[in-house]
Amino acid sequence: MSKPPNPDNPSSEPEIIPPGQAERGTERVRVYVAKPSPLGLILMTLIVGLLSAAILALLLVDVSLAVAFSRPGRDRRDRCRTSAFLFS
Repeated sequence: MSKPPNPDNPSSEPEIIPPGQAERGTERVRVYVAKPSPLGLILMTLIVGLLSAAILALLLVDVSLAVAFSRPGRDRRDRCRTSAFLFS
């Protein structure tokens, strides 16, 4: 039966590569990430909110039109009169 691993005695050591000793041919790229400013956070929140509101409005219009035009017992002429009345 095998023993559980002992966290004080790791089975392998991590390799620490000193700066400038990386493998040749590999390019290192540093990416700097700045903290967002309060103005940036406000603008991002507004953009996300406006996009969400626009998508919600389109979905509500789509559902309401689907319900309006799927009522049984009405023929195409009634629907055309109704839509002409609504959009005139």
